[in-house]
Amino acid sequence: MTIEWPVAIIIIVLIAAIGGVGPELVTRKSKNTHDAIEAEFGRQYQDMAQNYESLAQELREGQAKMQSDLAELRKKVDSMERMLKEVG
Repeated sequence: MTIEWPVAIIIIVLIAAIGGVGPELVTRKSKNTHDAIEAEFGRQYQDMAQNYESLAQELREGQAKMQSDLAELRKKVDSMERMLKEVG
């Protein structure tokens, strides 16, 4: 079985075209996947940063409230100590 030269040339050109386009398609698909993963990571990072900010704000508010509660308790304890010293 012999292949005539025009058919052989067409087969060679097709193989060369597939060999040249195939890696480009794989590279493009890989780049698109990478970009999608990077975008998802960026979105997750923004969500985490926003969550951190809200948690930090809650913590600051809790610490301020605790500080004022402790100051109030100190006043009450000081008052009780003075009363005990006067009585005792």
